[in-house]
Amino acid sequence: MSGLLLRASWSGVARSRVASWVSRLALQAALAGALVVALPDDAVAQTAEEVAGARELARQGAEAFAAGEWQQAHDYFERAESLFHAPPHLLYMARSKEKLGELVEALELYNKIVREQLDSTAPRAFVDAQESAAEEMKEIEPRLARVTVTLEGPGADRAEVLANGKPVPAALLGVPRPMDPGTYEFTVVAEGAEAEPVVVTIDAGARESVTLRLTAVEAAPLAPPPPAAEPADSGSSPVPAYVALGAGAVALGVGTFFLIDHLGKKGDADDLFNDRGCALDGACTVAEQNEIKDLSSEAATSGTLSIVGFGVGAAAVGAGLFLLLTNDSSTETARQHNEPHVRPVLGWRSVGLSGRF
Repeated sequence: MSGLLLRASWSGVARSRVASWVSRLALQAALAGALVVALPDDAVAQTAEEVAGARELARQGAEAFAAGEWQQAHDYFERAESLFHAPPHLLYMARSKEKLGELVEALELYNKIVREQLDSTAPRAFVDAQESAAEEMKEIEPRLARVTVTLEGPGADRAEVLANGKPVPAALLGVPRPMDPGTYEFTVVAEGAEAEPVVVTIDAGARESVTLRLTAVEAAPLAPPPPAAEPADSGSSPVPAYVALGAGAVALGVGTFFLIDHLGKKGDADDLFNDRGCALDGACTVAEQNEIKDLSSEAATSGTLSIVGFGVGAAAVGAGLFLLLTNDSSTETARQHNEPHVRPVLGWRSVGLSGRF
């Protein structure tokens, strides 16, 4: 009894494997036949390499489809179709999409096959593919879901609806839209408004309605404007005036120093001249005369340097006063900020400076 059951079980497995093997061979033979047939009108634009490549891709696609690798099968047939058009390619692309649950794309592929006008010389495999597509699409249509998405609220005419992150064409809002069964999250992108996301699970053949309600969003308060920058000082900088005054003061100090040195050495020379009686012939020695001459020469040099120092100092002070006179705005700005400042004061027969230090 157990032997009979074992043989029966083995026989069932063997029949299943043989059926699968025969189905795969039949599929590959049909595809190969579709590509091997020579079509004089169409083959002109195809190279032998392209036709051979399409045949190989179709073979690999057939194997992937028989193995249940739907996405890979679709990709192989799509690449084969790009090299050589054949309705069987589109047929198995549609079947792969149907297996993946992408019914909308599958239906469009079936429609493409059915709408194609085949002439009397078309291979039998092309005709069979078209007939199969017409039958199989009848099973797809009832399984499509129909979803009506409605958008309400302020700014609805300018908002964008997304289904699982993909835009929904505005022309399809408010009307039943064919969709694949599955779970969807509907969201809205709108300026100045927002809507709560809606998540809905849609069964095959279901009729659903989704309403998204927009509500206005209050604009965020504007940040306070930054404090106005203080107007730039239209006057020139007072620094050059202060530099000129400082240089003038130094030059006047140098002139004063050399003036004192000049007067001292001139006095020493005069005293030595009078004390030694050099006014009388032969009253002072040659050494004393040379000493008097050296002191007189040094006094003359100091006098010259004193004159130069006073001249440079006077010019620098004059330039500084002139710059301050033409820089009233800077003085006013310094006064407003309680900073040190100097302001020249001119009066009848008088000149002076006033300010804060």
